[in-house]
Amino acid sequence: MLTVICFITMAIVYYTGSYRSSMDNNAVATKIQTLISFVFAGYITIVINRWDRIRNTTLGNEKRSI
Repeated sequence: MLTVICFITMAIVYYTGSYRSSMDNNAVATKIQTLISFVFAGYITIVINRWDRIRNTTLGNEKRSI
């Protein structure tokens, strides 16, 4: 599902032209940078979700006595 969201977002950025810079003339490099940024964002999301799940699993099972 995350991959689908990344590709949809990448398509929106590509078709709106918001990835373009006034100093950038290399279209291939721009497309590669755009794809890498969305893949990297997906990876960061997975890492944060994994950390959150592990934190909730380990700390959520603690029974604290008052």
